[in-house]
Amino acid sequence: MKEEVITLNQSSVIGIISYSASLTNLPVVVFINAGLIHRVGPNRIYVKLARQLAARGHHVFRFDYNGRGDSLLNSDQQGDTDIPIVLNYLEKKLKRKEFILAGMCSGAEASYHSATADGRVKGIIMINGTGLSSSDYLTLHTRAVNLIQMRYYKDALLRPAKWLEVLKSNGPLLAKKVRSFHQVFKKNLKETKTVPIPINHPFTLFSTLQIEALIILTEGSTAYDMIKQLNPKVNGNKVSYSYRFLKGVDHNISTLLAQEELTKVITHWLSNKFKNDHA
Repeated sequence: MKEEVITLNQSSVIGIISYSASLTNLPVVVFINAGLIHRVGPNRIYVKLARQLAARGHHVFRFDYNGRGDSLLNSDQQGDTDIPIVLNYLEKKLKRKEFILAGMCSGAEASYHSATADGRVKGIIMINGTGLSSSDYLTLHTRAVNLIQMRYYKDALLRPAKWLEVLKSNGPLLAKKVRSFHQVFKKNLKETKTVPIPINHPFTLFSTLQIEALIILTEGSTAYDMIKQLNPKVNGNKVSYSYRFLKGVDHNISTLLAQEELTKVITHWLSNKFKNDHA
């Protein structure tokens, strides 16, 4: 596999292409920054995925947004405006007109909004993203945090080690833990029993725009609980997208075991949805 450093727009966008070792007509995969983390992705996940996907026939590009990582700051160029610049460049350099955008967290949000605005995007991989507008995101976020807390405490109730930890506590500490437990449950039971908020499901756009979509949500992410409020069953068969839930996995997918599972999910989905005519 060959990799090349690419500099665009007077060094305001710098990235790395991982070239496929085989002749391919598969869409180019572009990884989008996750928050302030640069092109390696959280826990170097983008690096690992890029090389895995290149080995399977995709050219892959991961880059630093303007003003992040190695990319210089250009005050006239901000955030998501980097994405069309990148796609325009890759279209000319690689002679490709079809792309798959992929990202975690805010990278997933940017992928969603760019994909729904650019006809060259034929696929999207959203990891812990929602596709919600800023106002809808804020509306659902507090309740999502409460749902995560409830899930954590319910899980703790079933763990003998947690009970032993509580029972070993001295009097004042035990009382404090019991009060904390009671307050969280009292508050969150009230919050989680409220009527679902009528917000349009953002993923219904995929079928309208004929975009193949893979939605991956982890148990430790508020994105899971926000989407669950819109569609309690979160069933990919109901609308035009594929869905995977990673139970017991944190928001940043920190463990190697979880990263391996993520890689399997993504590579399996890509091989099913996009075929290489030159293979």
